Amino acid sequence: MAGVIQLSEAASIGIHTALWLARTPDELSRSSEICRLFGFSEAHFAKVMQDLSRAGIVESVRGPRGGSRLARDPAGVTLLEVFEAIDGTLAADRCLLSPKACPARCCPIGREIAGLNRRLRKTLADATLKAMSAETDWSGFTGQAGVNSQKTMKQPKTKTKQGE
Repeated sequence: MAGVIQLSEAASIGIHTALWLARTPDELSRSSEICRLFGFSEAHFAKVMQDLSRAGIVESVRGPRGGSRLARDPAGVTLLEVFEAIDGTLAADRCLLSPKACPARCCPIGREIAGLNRRLRKTLADATLKAMSAETDWSGFTGQAGVNSQKTMKQPKTKTKQGE
């Protein structure tokens, strides 16, 4: 069943990528690795990264040791900035129907939806990449097809006794 509030695929790619990069803000992450982990289309991912780069949220380094990283401190970047860099301004006072389709002037549903939109906008504006990434439990992250990324996750090695 679909939820009432849904993000575009591009916004979802952007938010997930920004949160992933916020884990290690000074390190470069390869686009191919991010796409593999999350199952993103590389073409769609590239378009989203262009939007985030234009907005000054991410930066890319070319070359064999290149990749992407956040361009700013993750404590100073909000989920709203990431969303709006991709999908444009999040309208706070908007009903589901256009005024042409529903000419009602005092629609109780429209009023409720507008209130929800305002609260969503405030929630996204208050949520920084640093805080949201820190709250995310990345330890069980397996990415596409259930393959753990040991290289990216740098899981601690555990010593075992012989015979176990």
